[in-house]
Amino acid sequence: MNSKEGIRRLAILAGILGAVAGGIYAYTNLHNVPSDRYQHKVFEELAASDVVTQERSKLLSFKAADSEFNWPHTTEVNGDRVKTIFWNQDHSVDFFVMEDGGLLGSEPSPSVWSYLLWVVFPALGFFILWSVIRGIGWAVVGFFQAH
Repeated sequence: MNSKEGIRRLAILAGILGAVAGGIYAYTNLHNVPSDRYQHKVFEELAASDVVTQERSKLLSFKAADSEFNWPHTTEVNGDRVKTIFWNQDHSVDFFVMEDGGLLGSEPSPSVWSYLLWVVFPALGFFILWSVIRGIGWAVVGFFQAH
């Protein structure tokens, strides 16, 4: 039996299993990245819309007239998609309540580098298990190899 060939095949098999595990890990942790980026884009578009700009100016004038202005503050809107705007103390939008009852918050957009992790995790899974098996095989074969 050729032990070097057996160790090589075992390392490749372990590497493939590591790549599958890395792919599963990448999917479970990164499958929502595209939808999160889309949600952030929609939030930014709504926050920059004319309706929000008008409501912000109303909010600022109301705050200037009322010395006992309480936070958090909400504004009911008769927009096409937005039902209620929740404001931060710095007069930025915290989140929207949509007409369909959903919430659209001001979550940060995932980085474009997140897409790179879809490739890195399987490659890393392959490399780690492949190198561990190769290293153990190299050490074990070294004890039994005749010089």
